[in-house]
Amino acid sequence: MSLTRKTNEQEILHSWERNATPWTAAVREEKIESRKAVTNAAVLEAIGPGEGRSVLDLGCGEGWLSRAMSRQGWRVVGVDGSTSLIQAARVAGAEDYFCLDYSLLGAEFSDSMFNLVVCNFSLLGEESTNAALCGAAMMLNPRGRLLIQTVHPISVEGPYRSGWRTEDWEGFGMSECAPTPWYFHTLSHWVSLLAETGFIIREIREPMGIGVNNPSSLILIAERGWS
Repeated sequence: MSLTRKTNEQEILHSWERNATPWTAAVREEKIESRKAVTNAAVLEAIGPGEGRSVLDLGCGEGWLSRAMSRQGWRVVGVDGSTSLIQAARVAGAEDYFCLDYSLLGAEFSDSMFNLVVCNFSLLGEESTNAALCGAAMMLNPRGRLLIQTVHPISVEGPYRSGWRTEDWEGFGMSECAPTPWYFHTLSHWVSLLAETGFIIREIREPMGIGVNNPSSLILIAERGWS
């Protein structure tokens, strides 16, 4: 890994530690309009009822989605790289939460342990995204699904090519948050990355709010390509 990539991956974690308190408040007080209006409901609709099955909330943050999935009947385990966000999640819910580097997923959890792995706006790096997808491939059972919700590539300004960007939070009205590096993937890059890590895309969704002309997010639903 180059020095720049390593520095950016480390800075993602450092910035989320700094931003844990304002981010938790913003999520729980529904201050982020796109989440409130479109993307929260979109991911829960894509997830569907749990009926006692197991799900890994990968990049669970302060735990809102874990708590919502529990109400939909899922047996939830949450993982995040931020100690502060995991602490917030534990205070608010009864699910199992772990602070863990994505590269250690295979060592922490059993093969074929989960029916579903959800990554809701949580695949933010380059190397860490690869590690998360490889880990998900091992942890899913033969009929399990991977569900990714991420920023829609057409909604991001700048050159349309994969690479590192910086989130300054101005668009979310969260000036108190420290700037955060993140890795932008084009749609074709997402498709190739999933194929390279052993997944077959079964469905693509583009949630869109009422009265708008562009999607609010991109949802990719995939299955493990078992031989």
